[in-house]
Amino acid sequence: IVNGVQFIGGHALRIGTPKGFNHCYDSWLAGQDNREPDHKSWLYTSVDGGNVPPEELEAARRRMDPRTFRQEYEASFENYQGVVYYCFDRRKNHTDETVKPGEALHIGMDFNVGKMAAVVYVLRDGLPRAVDEFMDVFDTPAMIEAIKTRYEEGKHTINIYPDASGKNRKSSNASESDISLLYDAGFSVLVNDSNPAVRDRINAVNSMLCNTYGERRMMVNTVTCPKFTQCLERQVYNDKGEPDKKGGFDHGNDGGGYPIVYLFPVNATAFDITLDTTF
Repeated sequence: IVNGVQFIGGHALRIGTPKGFNHCYDSWLAGQDNREPDHKSWLYTSVDGGNVPPEELEAARRRMDPRTFRQEYEASFENYQGVVYYCFDRRKNHTDETVKPGEALHIGMDFNVGKMAAVVYVLRDGLPRAVDEFMDVFDTPAMIEAIKTRYEEGKHTINIYPDASGKNRKSSNASESDISLLYDAGFSVLVNDSNPAVRDRINAVNSMLCNTYGERRMMVNTVTCPKFTQCLERQVYNDKGEPDKKGGFDHGNDGGGYPIVYLFPVNATAFDITLDTTF
């Protein structure tokens, strides 16, 4: 397409939001410092442009972690390398909170035979506190039994936020899907038709761990959730810029992330701008 436009002497205008160091970044670099004479590039930020209402910027700062805010509102090309949950600090995000008798439990669950993971949250003043975990459980029936044993049946309202793929997946030797088993166990199951984008889940968790104002709204009892703490600290991005799944730290983070992205999604507000540009 670009070659065809060049052949007839036309112009191409591409407008977008940075998404790491990809081909768009290469094109942007080509327009800097006369690197390519037929390219020009500019950074036009939402913060400085005047097209986004101040209240929307303030809301975005509350909702987003610093890196995501820089990318979405400050036209910053961010390097998605290193630790995935970079906003987590085991000291600053620690809480001594534990489960209280009779309170509602919000449990995120990741399905993997032999490696099932679940993280138990409670809500305090409407904010999530990770207070317990179930790790390396064999399958869904075993997970159900473990939850009912630890939290005596009928004494807590149990809300499960599972991996949406469990609608089509069956545990070992099970005739029902994993999510059907959760319903049959009497749990309240909160799940969308499909899982959110991985990046959306990560952004939601990071923004709750620490937003651009330095507010840490998601806390973790690092004593009662030692493996979840380890997962948050140690999962990294691979060479392709994707969360690594070889180190074994993904299951806990996946399970722990489902309730967060369900209850506290990072939703950007759409707005209209008018471009009057002449070539």
